[in-house]
Amino acid sequence: MVRSTVVITALVLALPALAQTDMPAATARVAPAGHTTATDEAHKGHDSVVQSASLSNDLITYGLLYNSCWDASHGPGGAEGSAILGMPQPSSANWYHGGFFGLKINGEDLGSARLGDWWVAETGRRAGLKMHFPHARADVLISEILYANDDRLFVTIGLQPKGDIAALDLSLICYPSYFTYWNKRDGDRKAMTATETYPQADGKKLAPNPATQWWAAFYDTIFDPAKGEGDGGCAVAFLPEQVSAAEMVVGSYACTLDLKVKPDTRVIRLCFWDFNKRPNEEALAKLTAALPQTLADLRSLNPLPLALAEFDVAAKAAAARAELANLRGREPLEQKLTDQTAELTRLRQELAEGKAADPAAAEKALGDKMAAFEQLLWDVKFFALING
Repeated sequence: MVRSTVVITALVLALPALAQTDMPAATARVAPAGHTTATDEAHKGHDSVVQSASLSNDLITYGLLYNSCWDASHGPGGAEGSAILGMPQPSSANWYHGGFFGLKINGEDLGSARLGDWWVAETGRRAGLKMHFPHARADVLISEILYANDDRLFVTIGLQPKGDIAALDLSLICYPSYFTYWNKRDGDRKAMTATETYPQADGKKLAPNPATQWWAAFYDTIFDPAKGEGDGGCAVAFLPEQVSAAEMVVGSYACTLDLKVKPDTRVIRLCFWDFNKRPNEEALAKLTAALPQTLADLRSLNPLPLALAEFDVAAKAAAARAELANLRGREPLEQKLTDQTAELTRLRQELAEGKAADPAAAEKALGDKMAAFEQLLWDVKFFALING
């Protein structure tokens, strides 16, 4: 009994050290939602909802902004065509702060659904935010992810259909480096892809091949930080196997990229860059060097928070059973291990497959149950020490 007491005391003394973690290298925040009165002509006087969030590390901060008209005149949803997600940081230009991407499911805009929830999913090795939209055609779960020591913003759009999906249309818009028209100045926009660089041409619709031109960099040769002008350019990459067609316009003010996403896609994967204050030559060199790894990262990216995705329930349960071995009175603990392992596996599978009716609540429940499971593992250790 003396030996067991010594070991138990050592374990108890070690608990604070085991509980300590490194300070988060990537952080996330979501501000409370606020209401404003719209001033634009389409929704003048209407009730609009505005909410901001950010993802930060030592290299960059991506500020995000949700802005949608929730006026009662639109019924229980939002207004068709309302902005969904803007990017006011790190640059005021580049990916548009008023809504840099839009999604239509079977022709119905995501803005027709009100934002259900926006929450911090994780911090540490990476920062993660999640947004849930209960759209009429599918539950939509948007994940925004920033790794520590990385300037790329990963975005995944998970879809859980409520019926047949025949069309998925994704639209992206940016104002490379500078708001030319707004400031009454002329620029010289370019769009660089893997096979061709397109010059500025208002109204000209281009058809890049998504199989080979699965990324695009947008910049301005006049508003180049190397010349002391502008904010620098921006870029986006997508998975070529997910997109059947693309249309691009390199305008003198806005540049757009519209993607026909294959309708059987269930997790749309994107990566964004904002080359804030970087000269064009430096930014484009950095981008092209990062693209091969970015493609691999997009394909392997798991939108689940790392703590949930990497928690090896089966291995931990097997190790706990081995500690119990044939000890007398072990049966209640073994039953708890069986029950909690099954519940954790079920919840994680539901989240991974996008089948959770309320992803925010399901993610929190999974985190709470993981903490309870860790406590059960400690209960097993103490039981084995006392009865071994």
